[in-house]
Amino acid sequence: MKLCIQGHRDEDGPTNNALAVGDAERLRKAGIAKIGTDEEMFNTIMASRSFAQLLVTFNAYEKVGGDSSRKKKAVASLYMCKL
Repeated sequence: MKLCIQGHRDEDGPTNNALAVGDAERLRKAGIAKIGTDEEMFNTIMASRSFAQLLVTFNAYEKVGGDSSRKKKAVASLYMCKL
């Protein structure tokens, strides 16, 4: 949550599909593809990407084999950061 509050993200830039797919794969590897969760990876991506970029990333996450319920939780967390 601290990273969200610090606000080190560019909200004005365009979305990048290649970055979204790469981030989605990193999130998958940091989450469901291993025992335990690499929270640092999740926090880094969530805190450094724009709101629009994260939405593209979450859609890509579902396509690379991510859990759709985790996507819903991630989007909810993103809205909390946006507030």
